[in-house]
Amino acid sequence: MAAERDMSAIGEPDTSSPKVRPADPADRAWIAEFLRARWGAAMVAVHGEVIDATQLPALVAEPRSGLATWRRLGDDAELVSLNAVPPGRGTGTALLAALTRQLGAEGCTRLWLTMTNANLSALRFYLRRGFRLSQVRPGAVDRARRLKPSIPAVGEHGIPLHDELDLCRVLGPDISDVAAVPPWSRPHSDPVVMARRAYAEELRFTAPVRSAAIVEAFATVPREHFLGPGPWRVLSPMSMAGYWTTENDDPCHVYHDVLVAIDEERRLNNGQPSLWACLYDQLGLTAGSHVVHVGAGTGYYSAILAAIVGPAGQVTAIEVDAALAARAAQNLATVWPQAEVVTADGFIFRPERPADAVIVNAGVTHFSPAWLDSLAPENGRLLVPLTNAKRWGGFLLVTRQAGGTRRYPARFVHHVGIISCVGGRHPEAETRLEKAIAKAPMTAVRSLRRAPEEPDASCWLAGDGWWLSRAPVAEGDTAGSGDV
Repeated sequence: MAAERDMSAIGEPDTSSPKVRPADPADRAWIAEFLRARWGAAMVAVHGEVIDATQLPALVAEPRSGLATWRRLGDDAELVSLNAVPPGRGTGTALLAALTRQLGAEGCTRLWLTMTNANLSALRFYLRRGFRLSQVRPGAVDRARRLKPSIPAVGEHGIPLHDELDLCRVLGPDISDVAAVPPWSRPHSDPVVMARRAYAEELRFTAPVRSAAIVEAFATVPREHFLGPGPWRVLSPMSMAGYWTTENDDPCHVYHDVLVAIDEERRLNNGQPSLWACLYDQLGLTAGSHVVHVGAGTGYYSAILAAIVGPAGQVTAIEVDAALAARAAQNLATVWPQAEVVTADGFIFRPERPADAVIVNAGVTHFSPAWLDSLAPENGRLLVPLTNAKRWGGFLLVTRQAGGTRRYPARFVHHVGIISCVGGRHPEAETRLEKAIAKAPMTAVRSLRRAPEEPDASCWLAGDGWWLSRAPVAEGDTAGSGDV
């Protein structure tokens, strides 16, 4: 189970063992809340993976007093969570017995689980029920904290949490010993993990992506966790005319370079992965960076950014829609505590400390002074899409250098079709933008200038207190870029 705690030692069965049944779709909300109440989140960080336990098969002990979640890994299975409330009434034993019967009938050969070195009660519980210790991974919990910084440092009886223990129970009648290697350490185990890794590798080539941290983020952050239950409505970037529905709720379906509907009526989507992978790669984000993410939606790309900047970094995720912000906050809680969700108008929001990067996830017709003012003095980057009335346009990358507040190198980086930014559009500005695009492509832009410098013959587009120029910022032009 999750490295920060373990499946509780749930006690011996009493004379009235609870009824155990398979979970059904009506249990989904309860399962998510039950896991959050027991573990602080539905996400499990274990043996180098982040697993969304709400997406797994489950058994429920009536009257909703216990829960077991698991997944099949080839011929074996992994017990991901086991909890009962209150403990000591035999609920855990009943759930485990029901699960082993079901798996045995399905031909499963072994049932595995992972726990930490500090939960002696759980270790006793499982050893007394046929599990055997397979291996100890020294320092695995310390590594898991990089994925989930909320994992505590100390467990039961004041024991420091450092290591993971793999336990195994043989189920197959023809199997006499515990395998030396657990299924997650073997190639081709969990199909969802395989799909996520293949998706990230495909993005590495198609985006393309140079940063290993970005590839790893897409390979480890579970996209399905941020999309709600499947089947999902998806949109192909090759045919944006209409959505289609995945054939079932298999999470593997979302590990393709497609958009997934969040609110189909508003054409609000979880965006195209290759686009954002490409853009993040051009930003050159590093561990420890502070990123302001304007338009966080349900939080998937905020989580990707949090994984890129790591536990020492910070992501300030801004979302104007209160319902979406609440979903994002819930989705990001515990696993990505370095990502803070703020319900606010991202066009005027100003962070408490300078941002190494401000990423705007919605189309605008003009720049916000707040974004430019928030950039770190040296190499602060603003990534923003300028779009027309039909939501089409392009991303500009604006960079602050040497503390400058008047001249910023700027360049076009990618075409885009994207939802409009609340507060970031004006009809007159929209008209000016369309006229500018008609005269010269966005690729002509070389710099952004701010007042008091007035537009000159190089002006591509002018707004209130700023203008885009086709002239570059000269190297070492401190007089032009600084406040002198």
